[in-house]
Amino acid sequence: MATVDAGAAGPGALTRERSGRTRAGRLLHAARGLLRALLDGARVLPEAEPAEIRRLLIETGHLDPGALPGVRPVALARFQHEAGLPETGAADPRTVSRLAAEAARIRELRELGLPVD
Repeated sequence: MATVDAGAAGPGALTRERSGRTRAGRLLHAARGLLRALLDGARVLPEAEPAEIRRLLIETGHLDPGALPGVRPVALARFQHEAGLPETGAADPRTVSRLAAEAARIRELRELGLPVD
C-alpha cells in the first residue's frame, strides 16, 4: 500500500492504496454499489403468481370472479391507488404485501362476524 508522506502533505493526508483509491473512496464506492443493488432488486424480482394475485383481488373485492384476465392489471392499479401506492398495475413485492395484508384483514373480520368496510 502506498502512502502520502504526512510531513509533506500535513497530518490529515489520506492514505492511498495501489488502486489509487482512498479508504473512504472505497467505502463510498461499496455503499453506492449496495444501494444500487437494493434499488435494482425490485426491478429484477418476478411478478407474483398471477393466479394468487387474482385470488387476492377477488377476496378483497377488487376483481369480479368472472372477470377476464386482461382486467387484472386495472383492478390491481385501482387497489394500488386506494393503498397509496404507485398505480402501475403490476404485482410488485410492495403491492403484493399490501394486498395480502388487506385480504388477511378482511378474512379476520369475516371470521369474527364483523362487517367488512
